[in-house]
Amino acid sequence: MSAAATPLTGQIWRYGAVGLVNTGFGLALIAALHLGLGLGLTASNAAGYLCGWLISYQLNRRWTFRHRGAVRRSLVAYGALVLVAFGISLSLVAGALAQGLPYLPAQAAGVCLYSAIVFFGARHVVFASH
Repeated sequence: MSAAATPLTGQIWRYGAVGLVNTGFGLALIAALHLGLGLGLTASNAAGYLCGWLISYQLNRRWTFRHRGAVRRSLVAYGALVLVAFGISLSLVAGALAQGLPYLPAQAAGVCLYSAIVFFGARHVVFASH
């Protein structure tokens, strides 16, 4: 069954759950490396974000979208999608701040936009049946 043919509501709930899991693991790894082992902030964050991204990819591929296509193609496409979504989200946050919007609402809007772009990009492009 293609990602687009799977009921939307279930995918949205699974996507949200995956987001909580990958964020939790990524944050825990960052804290363990930086606070526990004394690794530098940049290296700790890089490792935590990479771990979270890989968890996100795997769980979304297997569980949220039940994709059975080529791993290499979907991994590269997912990485590109995340980078594009990050850039768009960051642009929104920067633009909102430049217009005088407070930081937290601007960041929240960026997170929502990022999440929507990645969800629909994953559903209709990355994990769609080809």
